[in-house]
Amino acid sequence: MVTGTVSSAQEAVDAKQWLTATITDYFNVDTTSHFRDITTKRYAEYKQDAINLVYDTPNSLTEAQFNQKWGDVYDTSYAGIGESFLLGQQDHGVVVISKCHLTSQTNNKNFIFDTIISDTLFELTYSIEITVVQTKDGFKINDVKKRK
Repeated sequence: MVTGTVSSAQEAVDAKQWLTATITDYFNVDTTSHFRDITTKRYAEYKQDAINLVYDTPNSLTEAQFNQKWGDVYDTSYAGIGESFLLGQQDHGVVVISKCHLTSQTNNKNFIFDTIISDTLFELTYSIEITVVQTKDGFKINDVKKRK
C-alpha cells in the first residue's frame, strides 16, 4: 500500500498519467523520438551501453566493464543487453498498456509502477517494473526491469 500526503498522492497520479501517455506516444504517435527524450540522462547512458554491448564499436564496453560501470547504480541483470528500449525488439505494431499500477513511492519523488505492455501486431506481452522520477524538467523514466 502506498501512503503519503495529498500532494504526493496527486504526484503519483500525475506520474502514472505521464507514463502511460508517454509510452503510448513514444511507440504509436511520435516514432521519431528517442528514448533519451523520456528517460533520465543516466538511464539513457546505461541503456545505450547495454544496447551497444553486442556490437563491436569503438564505444562499446565488455560485459565486465559494463557491470563494473553500472553495477552499483542499476541491477544489470535487467539491462536488456542488445535489446531495444522497453519492448526488446525494434519493430512493433500498436503498443498498448493494459496495466500500470503504482507499487511504491519514495520521498525523493521516485514512483515504481508494475506495468504490462503489449504489442498487438506481434502478439507479445511484457511485464515490466518502471521507475519514474520527478526532475526539474518533469517526469522521466529512471529504470526499467523487464521480468524474465
